[in-house]
Amino acid sequence: MNTHIAAAKQMVKQGLGGRILGAGSIASFRTAECLGPYGATKFAVRGFTEAAAKEWARYGIRVNAYAPGIVDTPMWDHIDEEFAKIEGIPVGEARARWVKRDVKLGRTQQPEDVAKLVSWLVSDEAEYITGQTVKTCGGASLVSRISRLCERLVIMNDRILQ
Repeated sequence: MNTHIAAAKQMVKQGLGGRILGAGSIASFRTAECLGPYGATKFAVRGFTEAAAKEWARYGIRVNAYAPGIVDTPMWDHIDEEFAKIEGIPVGEARARWVKRDVKLGRTQQPEDVAKLVSWLVSDEAEYITGQTVKTCGGASLVSRISRLCERLVIMNDRILQ
């Protein structure tokens, strides 16, 4: 948020408008039990994106966000390792199952896939788009599936606390 405000101040000073882009997640559209803090921060990105777009449009500033799903990054390596422990399966299998079951395009998203959306959102081709959080997730219906795994995590946490 602070970086958005700093960028907007500079853009207003220069008088040329501009583009500001936030990093969201598909968890900003619907989160799950075990993703409360993460989902909340991503909901905040969506909310601030909409508010800033309304406030700064008069200066020619477009504000949007991108919302990836399962991307082949160290973050998902960690998530996969943790769910592999919970499920008692080999590392890599949890992600493979999610992709097979939930990602309609049938593959893990690559960072380049996200970069293509980001490049487009800041391009002149997207000049009439503002206040949007755009999903790039290969058609994943991920959230409902993660909820099942999270239920098991919650049960495990409850056992630990008792």
